Amino acid sequence: MSKSLTPSQLASSMAATLVEQSCARNKAMQITGCLLFDGDCFAQLLEGRENDVKLLMSSIGRDKRHTEIRVLERRFLQTRRCAQWSLGYFGPSRLIHRVIQRTMDEPTSQVAMRDLTELMIGFGNE
Repeated sequence: MSKSLTPSQLASSMAATLVEQSCARNKAMQITGCLLFDGDCFAQLLEGRENDVKLLMSSIGRDKRHTEIRVLERRFLQTRRCAQWSLGYFGPSRLIHRVIQRTMDEPTSQVAMRDLTELMIGFGNE
């Protein structure tokens, strides 16, 4: 007899597979960053050479697991903020859900975007 996974367990299992694959790919491409998952939506910060990030984003866009992709911000930085991670991952929590949902609900809000970015950078500096 097999036990079926709850939706939450299934989402966590799928996220774990995605993180494992992404870490290997990002390391090979010299991409660093952070991925947040609230149980439903992902938010990701990517850092690297411009062409490498564009190539990665193109790949993400072709991946059928991803829908409704929104790029909230693009900018050039002198220093990476999550340099120690090929992909730092933080899973479902009320805080992550609240910050991601606020950004999704208010995509033009500079405050919501700043809060999301600061959360990822904060994790990156831990």
